[in-house]
Amino acid sequence: MPRAPTEHLPGALLHIISRFVNREIRVTQAAERQSYLERVPAALAASDLLPLCYALMGNHVHWGVRQGHLPRRCFFQRLHGGFARWLNQRQKRLGPLFADRPRQFALEEEGFPFLVAYIHNNPVRAGVVDDAADCDWTSHRAYIGEVPPPPWLDVHAGLSLCGFDASPRGRSEFHDFVRAAASQPRESAWSDESVARCRTQTRALLRAPVEVCGRIDERPHFSVLARPYVNPRPPLRISIPWVLKAVARELRLDEEELRSASRRRTAVEGRRLALIVWSLEAGRPQAEMAAALGISEAAASQLLGRPRAVRAIRERAGDIAKALQRNVTSRNSETNLLRT
Repeated sequence: MPRAPTEHLPGALLHIISRFVNREIRVTQAAERQSYLERVPAALAASDLLPLCYALMGNHVHWGVRQGHLPRRCFFQRLHGGFARWLNQRQKRLGPLFADRPRQFALEEEGFPFLVAYIHNNPVRAGVVDDAADCDWTSHRAYIGEVPPPPWLDVHAGLSLCGFDASPRGRSEFHDFVRAAASQPRESAWSDESVARCRTQTRALLRAPVEVCGRIDERPHFSVLARPYVNPRPPLRISIPWVLKAVARELRLDEEELRSASRRRTAVEGRRLALIVWSLEAGRPQAEMAAALGISEAAASQLLGRPRAVRAIRERAGDIAKALQRNVTSRNSETNLLRT
């Protein structure tokens, strides 16, 4: 199944996690972490993302950032591509370093203090140190004033979002806050797997490219974040036989040809159109329509994985979906009239 596009929300606070392939521990020395951080300014030259906090662990990297107007890939592709090549050469390894693209999780501003504490306490939870201030793998020591922050790290903005100022007292209170949060176990409800599952379900329900906001505190919860022009829609109550019949009629095809192995151009377009109506317009599982068409999920993904072909018939698919929904509404109205 093709990957869902990442929703781009300028100004949003994001928690971004990048894991190494097979969760291997690849970063173990100070020189390796230093090399990673030294590449940040060059990566930021092509991005307007604002770094607020970080943690460089042995098998993954955490970032807390404020999203800019440019996609996050402008930053991470440049940062991670160069670092992966350097580390492979240093360790005499071949192949990718990072597993898939970074995972992104939006959060409300009220939850940002808990995110910073969560990120800064990563070495504590891993058993590397007893106190966040004893580790230089994170931005915590820069926050509490023990080391000067790199020019690209906005510590003042991070402290302000956490509700503290940059005075010695404010930094001390921030440290106490992070230390108090160290005893809290990792919250599984706010793990990347749970958030990804919640995001997928929410997008399917609303049929819109929304983002799910998580919050790390005593009672984690999710809320929905969307761009102003996004118009969430309820799921269409249509059936697969109706879709196949409507597509066959629209393209003047026989329904059996839609379900056959025919490679005729019109038949292939019919299968793509049926998948768009069912998956993208109605928000239903792609696998269900693939099974009805007698094709594999991989074949269905290939049909939907051609952006130009999908865009060319997306409006047509929308018209079919609306017509089917009108028929459903009309039938329900007639049924209600008969009952009364």
